[in-house]
Amino acid sequence: MCHNATIFKDLDKTYNSTVKVGNGGYVDVKGRGTVAVKTNSGIKLISDVLFVLDISQNLLSVGQMLEKQYSLQFKDNQCIIFDPYGEKLLCMKMKSKSFVINWENATEYAYAGVTQSVSDLWHKQFGHYNQRSLVELKKLELVEDMPNVSNEAQICEICQQGKQARLPFKNNQAWRAIEKLQLIHTDVCGPMKTTSLSGNKYFILFMDDYTRMCWVYFIKLKNEVFSVFKQFKALVENQSNLSIKILRSDNGTKYTSNQFVEFCSTASIERQLTTPYTPQQNGVSERKN
Repeated sequence: MCHNATIFKDLDKTYNSTVKVGNGGYVDVKGRGTVAVKTNSGIKLISDVLFVLDISQNLLSVGQMLEKQYSLQFKDNQCIIFDPYGEKLLCMKMKSKSFVINWENATEYAYAGVTQSVSDLWHKQFGHYNQRSLVELKKLELVEDMPNVSNEAQICEICQQGKQARLPFKNNQAWRAIEKLQLIHTDVCGPMKTTSLSGNKYFILFMDDYTRMCWVYFIKLKNEVFSVFKQFKALVENQSNLSIKILRSDNGTKYTSNQFVEFCSTASIERQLTTPYTPQQNGVSERKN
């Protein structure tokens, strides 16, 4: 109960009622609203505060705080108030066998209203438990006084961030070729569930970064990659009168064998190998596949 109308964040003066006080009498209630106070853990809102003019001091009910899962510790002539999460809110010393709270009025602060469903609240209270299991807990009555929750998928921002194993790749950061055969992308795809008419289960792809011209070779085994690359190199360099400058591929053994590395070194072809488990770096070939 509060006797000062200026500290209310909002006040509904159409609400009227009476309250029985300690001497057995009744006092009139002239309104009901919300009071904002500043505590050690931030600004807190006290809802359903009664506006009573006929009292000399503002009163905070211990019983109602306990009903809202707050806890109070009385010890060494002090009273310490903890919020439902165990965080210390206020500490006041006893004066004349009473505990006076000297908090700062927070009505001048701006607030963002957040509406939180029961399902979202219980999802967070159970350590971001999935909705289907929460419904099962209610159905089997494994939790006392648990309200009805919805099994509809809720988009929880914290859960989405927790599932992200890495940061997203920046857009438009890749280096691009400025002439033909300056950069060749390559990748092997397979084994396929159904073999080709010639009995091939794999295919190897070569793509020019500048023109996006694509060559596809079918192979039966991965150990044919080296011989196919030599054929491809001879073909494109003869037709274009240019030479391959850079070859980009993954870290598969088909591209990192000693004979493949030695051949590229002899032909002065720069090798660009992607980071393991990062197919995004070889995205041109991956998307084509």
